[in-house]
Amino acid sequence: MQKIKISCPGKIILMGEHAVVYGRPALVAAVDKRMTATIQTDGNTTVSKIRSEIPLGIGMGSSAALSVIQAASKFALSGETNLNQNLLAKINKLAIDYEKSYHVNSSGVDPTICTYGGVLWYKKTKKGKIFKKLKLKRLPRFILINTGKPIETTGEMVEMVRKRRIKEKSKIEGIFNVIEKQTKLFLLAIEKKDDQLLKNSIQNCESCLEDLGIVSLYVKNIVGEIEKIGGAAKICGGGGRKKETGLLLCYHQNPDEILKLGHDLGLEAFKVKFGVKGLTIV
Repeated sequence: MQKIKISCPGKIILMGEHAVVYGRPALVAAVDKRMTATIQTDGNTTVSKIRSEIPLGIGMGSSAALSVIQAASKFALSGETNLNQNLLAKINKLAIDYEKSYHVNSSGVDPTICTYGGVLWYKKTKKGKIFKKLKLKRLPRFILINTGKPIETTGEMVEMVRKRRIKEKSKIEGIFNVIEKQTKLFLLAIEKKDDQLLKNSIQNCESCLEDLGIVSLYVKNIVGEIEKIGGAAKICGGGGRKKETGLLLCYHQNPDEILKLGHDLGLEAFKVKFGVKGLTIV
């Protein structure tokens, strides 16, 4: 009996959500929460078991990870298990197709980071996606706060922004341009270890996402509390208009301050490791 184990990481969009759908760059990182499938086949019958550490519906890429595992299993069952660049590209392409069943207007960024891992600079173009793996020596000590699973799906939020863009194209394109600028400044701040620039870029990006109308009053108030103690935070997913928006990416020079605030607010606050290994097949 053949036994195959396929594993891929979850993800966080550090900067560039929504704007990435319209050709602006995004900075994304694989995180150390993984989804693993164990596949056993005797040639006639195939049995699959999936175990996931990735929380559902809060912006950590659970649907993308599942799409990657589905795509990888198709190739693995055909005997293709050597994860060279050619096979990774084929798996990624198929995973993006699969993810479109969850999110019609997908940028492809989520399956790509779940496939390749690490930290990626990603951009969607008319000729296809462009991405490069970044060699960052050390990322800042970010904290994630879970505001809860949004009532709205990512697909619904992407569709809402699409409709706004049709009605207010100049305004929305202007917001996307600012998000692009802040994404570049965020990366520069990491490279230069500039805390103030990092905080400014996070705060400015969050303001843009609020202007898009994808951040609820409930979460705006949480972001405000983080800023009161000298930190910065932004949503890092599709968002939500009614209450919860999934994860907040939070930064403070003293990460324990964010952890304490999360506890005081009755919210889950935790650390994850960024830039972890991507898809594996054994």
